[in-house]
Amino acid sequence: MRASSDVVAPAAAPAPPPVPRRRSALPRRTDAPPSRPAARAVRPPVTASVAELSPPEHIAPSREPDGAARLLPGTRRYVGPWCFVEHHAGAGAGAEGASAALDTPAHPHTGLQLLTWVFAGAVEHRTSVAPNAVVRAGELSLLTAGRGASHGLADVSDAGTARAVRLAALLPPDALDASPSLEHHTELPVLAEGGVRLTVVVGTACGIDAPATTYRPLACAQLELAAGSHIALPVDREFEHGLLVDEGAITVEGTSAAATELVVVPLGRSYLRLTAGDAPARLLILGGPPLDDETVVWWGLAAPDHDGVAAARADWAAQRTRRARGADPAARFGRVDDGAAPATAPDLAGVRLRVPAPRGPARVTP
Repeated sequence: MRASSDVVAPAAAPAPPPVPRRRSALPRRTDAPPSRPAARAVRPPVTASVAELSPPEHIAPSREPDGAARLLPGTRRYVGPWCFVEHHAGAGAGAEGASAALDTPAHPHTGLQLLTWVFAGAVEHRTSVAPNAVVRAGELSLLTAGRGASHGLADVSDAGTARAVRLAALLPPDALDASPSLEHHTELPVLAEGGVRLTVVVGTACGIDAPATTYRPLACAQLELAAGSHIALPVDREFEHGLLVDEGAITVEGTSAAATELVVVPLGRSYLRLTAGDAPARLLILGGPPLDDETVVWWGLAAPDHDGVAAARADWAAQRTRRARGADPAARFGRVDDGAAPATAPDLAGVRLRVPAPRGPARVTP
């Protein structure tokens, strides 16, 4: 399926080319009726038995003041290159607890790709790169911050009931200063069979490439399962994977998760065995190789070292002050047209950010 999209970017030198993506087999249901061909058994990696693989990690969210569920950063910092995962359940109270409608003021980013994905309802994405645009369920808004961009989000659904997730992935070192750009994709590749529906959002999943620009190997896909479904989902065995449940409940490789919870599966598996609970399930699957970058990430600002982050923070603080005085802040982070005061950066005085020790490159031995 060809994907239609609107891509907005300033006339600047092109960023480093996207990395090539790998392809894999299609997902297979393990609960197919007798009239269908028998599904292939789950195939473990050739280097280890299933018993020798590291078990999945279950992560419960921390709650933000507005009720949003923060999964990353938390008890762990990354899943592959993904460094930020926050789920918004919409206004009201439910199984996830009391929450407010998604409404984030303009704030800065460097060195990241910011993904806005809407499960249900609609969200307005306000950026310094392009005019404000409404993102509806099943559409992707992808902001590449690179050397500097700012954005904000607001629920524009009836009664503020949009269900959405905010994600960030770290750009590789040679793209940290890429030109800011925004992509809005209204059609994405979909695989559907029986009670299984897979939408490829970013990167590659099940042999299908999403149209959005990426700068390193990664994956993001929405998976919808009928109640009681069992599937063996083919995945890249050199990827870590995170499975964020939006609705319903799942069990993956023996570890269960409910709405707003995350299961992290270490690298080494060629398939993920998933089972939906008694109700239909909807989840987002993230993936990528374990991070081996020496990059500092703080408050949405990524740079090679402390000084780079501190300089970005100072630029935002100066720009925010000029805006408060009524001057046009045509500076590093641009301007967001939302009629509200931009966010204030946390204090960095007396803090020295350290470059984390690389966790990779981890590889599966053939």
